[in-house]
Amino acid sequence: MSPLIVIGVVLAVLIVLALLHLKLSFQYDESGVSLDVRVWAIRVFRVPAKREKREKVAAAKGRRPKKRASGSLQIKKLGKFILEKVKRVPGAISIDRLRICFTVAGARDPFKAAMLYGGGYAFHGTFTALITNLFRRVKNYSYESYVDYTAEQNSIFVRGQVSIYAWQTVWLALSVLLFIAKLKARSEKQ
Repeated sequence: MSPLIVIGVVLAVLIVLALLHLKLSFQYDESGVSLDVRVWAIRVFRVPAKREKREKVAAAKGRRPKKRASGSLQIKKLGKFILEKVKRVPGAISIDRLRICFTVAGARDPFKAAMLYGGGYAFHGTFTALITNLFRRVKNYSYESYVDYTAEQNSIFVRGQVSIYAWQTVWLALSVLLFIAKLKARSEKQ
């Protein structure tokens, strides 16, 4: 292959990465998390909201599913790293829309429901400061909280859409992969 063809292919790939605009739509509710990725108006892939197979099997047998261990130090380090990298991404990642709806169950204890309702709005203030600091553009953000005195369980509904260019995604993915490799190397040394 001639060097000009290689340079042309590399330039073409870089131009395509610079122009591809991704829209990541996500939703979280009681059925789980769903993700929809689009390039302009064309759907690239979709991950539907599905509960884990393990939970269905356990429910069929009349057992509760086992809870996974959480709070690992490495997961916390990775989360903090990702938040710092999102803040420093060249260009702007924008939140096109984000809607959070928190419903507090008040059937058992109305006082506790009122306290959770107030706590939800405290979360709203903290979260608003976080996303406006993290993302340069937040176009449409709303938070709603309700108390349902007939509900037995609290519920949360989140729906949003984030716009990001393909090259920003590649930059973030490479940064995260390098950080994970460093974490693995440190843990193997210990």
